[in-house]
Amino acid sequence: MDRNDRIVRFQEVLDRVARSGRGELVNEAEIPAVSEWDRLESHGCVVRVDRGRWWVLPPARRVA
Repeated sequence: MDRNDRIVRFQEVLDRVARSGRGELVNEAEIPAVSEWDRLESHGCVVRVDRGRWWVLPPARRVA
């Protein structure tokens, strides 16, 4: 998978997580380099590493 493929696929994950409101486990090999993240629209999603597993989490919901 080349650099542009990783960016496109990771953007699809961000879009899907933001739309569904559910986190998604992502294979580390599919994540673009951090230096390329400025090319992505995060939709407020958060990327978190937990015990070596990469998660894309939806934006925090605000409680009124």
